[in-house]
Amino acid sequence: ILRDGTQMQVTDEHICVGDIMSFNAHLAAIISCDGILLSGQDVKCDESALTGEPEPVLKSAEKPFMISGTTVNAGKGTML
Repeated sequence: ILRDGTQMQVTDEHICVGDIMSFNAHLAAIISCDGILLSGQDVKCDESALTGEPEPVLKSAEKPFMISGTTVNAGKGTML
């Protein structure tokens, strides 16, 4: 995460409001808290467990909501 301009690594229970988190599909990132996509490249998330949507959902400025418990299937980015 990036907190107050400092890059650090924390466990999920130590993530705070205002932290900027990095994620990527290479590490099969599971989104640990709800957030908003700040920037990304071809970010797709598997939301099937929550929405029933069978295909990964493309995240963009029009659909920026990152949902806790979903998995990043493609791309990389940052979220708040």
